[in-house]
Amino acid sequence: MTRRLSEGTTFLLPVGHGQFGVGLLTRVPARGGVVFGYFFGPRRSGHPTEPWLMSRVASQAVFRCRFRDRALYSGEWPTLLVLPAFDRNLWPLPAFHRYDGSVTAIPGSTAVVDWRVEYDDGNLVTPKSETPASGTDMLLDDDTVYDPNSLARAVAPRLLSSVPSADEGGWR
Repeated sequence: MTRRLSEGTTFLLPVGHGQFGVGLLTRVPARGGVVFGYFFGPRRSGHPTEPWLMSRVASQAVFRCRFRDRALYSGEWPTLLVLPAFDRNLWPLPAFHRYDGSVTAIPGSTAVVDWRVEYDDGNLVTPKSETPASGTDMLLDDDTVYDPNSLARAVAPRLLSSVPSADEGGWR
């Protein structure tokens, strides 16, 4: 049986030793195998409550990125619930920063090595625009597509530094 993913689906991201982060799918294109999501802390050993899930907002996320969806389809990452009133406009798809280390410097010429990259909601694989990065673009999240293992390694340290929510009662 094939799982159906949709925007607003919440899930648990295993980060090691029986601990999880909570993810929210905010872009699920029809093709490509790459989705976009927001991730929330703190680390936890079990499922969050439904009211906690429903109260998440974009500014509370400890991480956001594009990632491969196979762990969700395979059931490796347990899905929780689909937020009933999910509004993608409240969960922006940001621009990203890409460093192009393949550029060969030619004396006397200028080569662009840093790019501002933007994707369309319906295609998270092929950029809709790539423009030379400005100074502030250097602070954007890296243009990376994470696989399940690298995503867990990237999110885990951020979960440790996040503050517990009011209903957590302490670190988990």
